[in-house]
Amino acid sequence: MRHTRSIIGLAVFTLFFSVSLSLTFCIVPRDARATSEDAELVDGAKQEGKLVWYTTMTTESNEAIRQAFVKKYPFIKMEVLRTPNPKLLARIVNEARAGKHLWDALSIAGFHTYIIKKKNFLAKYTPPGAKYVPDKFKDPEGYWHTVYLNPLITGFNTTLVKPNEVPKSYDDLLDPKWKGRMALDSKDVEWFANFLKVKGEQEGTAYMEKLAEQDLRLVSGHSLGAQLLAAAEFSIGITLYPFRLALMKSEGAPIDWVALDPTIAYLYPASLSANAPHPKAARLLVNYLFSKEGQELVAKFGRNAARSDVHPRFPQMRIEHKFTPSDITMADNYNKYTQQYRKIFFKGKR
Repeated sequence: MRHTRSIIGLAVFTLFFSVSLSLTFCIVPRDARATSEDAELVDGAKQEGKLVWYTTMTTESNEAIRQAFVKKYPFIKMEVLRTPNPKLLARIVNEARAGKHLWDALSIAGFHTYIIKKKNFLAKYTPPGAKYVPDKFKDPEGYWHTVYLNPLITGFNTTLVKPNEVPKSYDDLLDPKWKGRMALDSKDVEWFANFLKVKGEQEGTAYMEKLAEQDLRLVSGHSLGAQLLAAAEFSIGITLYPFRLALMKSEGAPIDWVALDPTIAYLYPASLSANAPHPKAARLLVNYLFSKEGQELVAKFGRNAARSDVHPRFPQMRIEHKFTPSDITMADNYNKYTQQYRKIFFKGKR
């Protein structure tokens, strides 16, 4: 009987050990597989040895990212082409027509990303860090993920606008006292289109027509708008970027801002080329852009990084609860909205 019990005990122990061992090998390979994939990506990038990044980020920002990236992956020779959004889009389209595939990774404005995706120039890829990016800031199909946001807020000159006069809603901008004292960016068609979507075409258009009656000054460029606001050229800048105002405010400029509802946020995604000459190196770059380190570097330059666990450099910029992400599919009707925008705001302007 004792012998029988020993045999049964041994059998049970053997079965338990086998199951435990099996479970161990079932669990461990998940991490091991991820490590293996990372190693494969790095090995592939070493063989490629090069990376071409097309971007519209400021030179200061993209150079900081380039330096940090090549320090992490010194075996990659990284080339950066920085061009404004419209020119970069035209370059990509022209290169494709000529059968040239020169770029690996891309970071360009949302409307332009949408157009490039529609032309089948992008590859699906979801970087590990994308899980920290809210769903409303990424492509549900996995072709692009937002690196940072540019929310459009309303800035004001603190020497010209009293504390009790600070607008609390877009309707406040229709007050007769602001006539001739406000400015609007001459190219904010994307903001205009999204505003109409949120408010409804009829109500939104009616509002814009009333706003235009306020004798707005049209300024080309958000940076120039911020500078002119600080110089007291006008009292209120209707659509400005908070990172620019925050930086100027920290340096003593008499400016501040409010986030009116809706606060339309322009998206600046990153994506991969469907015909990347160096696909492994490109994935490493996109992984870095969405890593905690990469996103903190983006935030360092005053941008609203897309990761929810990365805080902006200036606390006042943390207004994401009000962000309404730009619907980039509205790029399909960009010409229509451009004509409408110009008809309303350029009437009587030279």
